[in-house]
Amino acid sequence: MAPALEHLLQTLACGALLLLALITGGARGPQAPIAAKRWLSLFLLSAGCLMLDGSLYQSGVYAAYPHLLGITDLFVFTLSPALYLSVRHFTDARSGWRRSDLWHLLPAGLFALLNLYFFAQPLSSKLEVLAAYSTDTSGLDPLMAANLFQHAAYLLLSFRRLVRHRRQVTAFASSLENVRLDWLWHVLLAIACMYGLWVAELLSGLPWIPPLSTAGYLAATAYLGYHAVRQDRVFGFSPQAAEELAELLEGGAPPEPAGPPAPDLGPQKAQLAALMAQQQPYLDSSLSLPALAQLAGMRTHDLSRLINQGFGENFYQFVNRYRIEASKRLLADPAYAHYSILGIAFEAGFNSKTTFNTAFKQATGAVPAAWRREALAQPEGDGASLPDIA
Repeated sequence: MAPALEHLLQTLACGALLLLALITGGARGPQAPIAAKRWLSLFLLSAGCLMLDGSLYQSGVYAAYPHLLGITDLFVFTLSPALYLSVRHFTDARSGWRRSDLWHLLPAGLFALLNLYFFAQPLSSKLEVLAAYSTDTSGLDPLMAANLFQHAAYLLLSFRRLVRHRRQVTAFASSLENVRLDWLWHVLLAIACMYGLWVAELLSGLPWIPPLSTAGYLAATAYLGYHAVRQDRVFGFSPQAAEELAELLEGGAPPEPAGPPAPDLGPQKAQLAALMAQQQPYLDSSLSLPALAQLAGMRTHDLSRLINQGFGENFYQFVNRYRIEASKRLLADPAYAHYSILGIAFEAGFNSKTTFNTAFKQATGAVPAAWRREALAQPEGDGASLPDIA
């Protein structure tokens, strides 16, 4: 790739990262995950400033203003902690800032103090450093090795945190599209690839790696920006409900139900079944475990136990079983024959056609369109005998 084009891509990626940092950091609104987006903003700012370093060197800014040398290095040790803290706050039922988070920035603070010595050096010393400065970063020094270790450690912690969250969402959410954080998973995978390319560049010095990494950063920034700005709070509950849910989840994801339902929960099961039949809360696509617990007048933990042990299901399975039955009634009703499959899905409480099709086929063995044709083809009066075409 031509140096001019590589420099252009680097400048575009740097500008996109800094602009997105500003947009993400300015998140507002009751449903905005403020803390998560602030940490994500710091991550983007750090990435943008580190990429700015190469642009300032290649454009001759450092040569014209040597005192700027080293300014962007202040973000070397904020990049990875900010990413991890963003992931943690996106996946934590307890929202808000924590003083303990600042301990993760301790290496960055110590590095900034060490850099004060360099900033205090005379111009001649900085010109000597600039003369030795090179975009060829092959080879490892102790500081670079420490930075590499920090990146790897925090990336693994971020993956671990997100994997745990994705396992637990079925314990409290009835619709997974906006709470599984698939976009964040994809971003972490992209960052892992960028990290691999960075290590390969340091160890091998291959000339084609930097432009490939820069193009990857530009693409990842565009993807991240689209999804991060639109992401609402995963745990948009009251403080009390969020605390109860946090206590439930901190014990690990509830075990998958196994065996027959517990016999001592009969009265509670009957009350919950009556509530589901009469008030039909499952028609609300945003129904959550804390919301249903409030409706049933139960603690979140007690409702989770009732569903797990009393019905032999997790919350997601429990609610969507009612939605599937509702959709079957609608599909078999000639009065709803003019509704599209997506319309039926929305009426039954689903918020995605893909999720509806998948859940319906798992429950019946048929896709909704085929099941509807069978149901409507039955003689009038046989509506109670719904088709089984599994």
